[in-house]
Amino acid sequence: MTGASQMNMTGGSQMNMSGGSQMNLTGGSQINMTGGSQMNTTGGRQMNMSGGSQMNMTGGCQMNMSRGSQMNMTGGSQMNMSEGSQMNMFRGNQMKMSRGIQMNMTGGSQMNMTGGSRMSMSQGSQMNMTWGSQINMSRESQMNMTEGSQMNMSGGSQMNMTGGSQMNMSRGSQMNMTGGKSNEHDWSKLNEHVLGKSNEHVLGKSNEHDWGKST
Repeated sequence: MTGASQMNMTGGSQMNMSGGSQMNLTGGSQINMTGGSQMNTTGGRQMNMSGGSQMNMTGGCQMNMSRGSQMNMTGGSQMNMSEGSQMNMFRGNQMKMSRGIQMNMTGGSQMNMTGGSRMSMSQGSQMNMTWGSQINMSRESQMNMTEGSQMNMSGGSQMNMTGGSQMNMSRGSQMNMTGGKSNEHDWSKLNEHVLGKSNEHVLGKSNEHDWGKST
């Protein structure tokens, strides 16, 4: 889809992509999914969104990406998931969000990345997860947030990183986690956890921060 194209899915619509399919959105394209819509991509899929693209998923939507899939969002793109939405990425997947990107997940949303997955957010990006949201990253996963990025998790949210995972936040970034067990990692206290300083928090060292332990 090129040249400010639009794709709107309403009322429980479904989009299924299988067998090496590709979806490319350029030049201010939009995808809007409402009312319990689903988007499933399997087996080495690619989804590329560039040039101010938007993706909005509301009302219990699901997005599943499996086996080497890629999702790239560039140039002021937005991705909004609300009210029980799910995003699952499996086996070597990549998700890249650059230059002023926003990702908002509300109402018990989940994001699961397994098996060497990567997520990169750069230059003023934001990621907000509210009300019992979860992010699970396992086995050599990476999450990189650079230059003024924000990540806010509230209301008993969980973030689990296992098996040599890395999370890097640089230059004025913020990560706030509220509600639930704050006795080990009270993210609300910025004087204890200045995430922009890599000399204080080398997150790759499991002896300092064992992300596999949810207790």
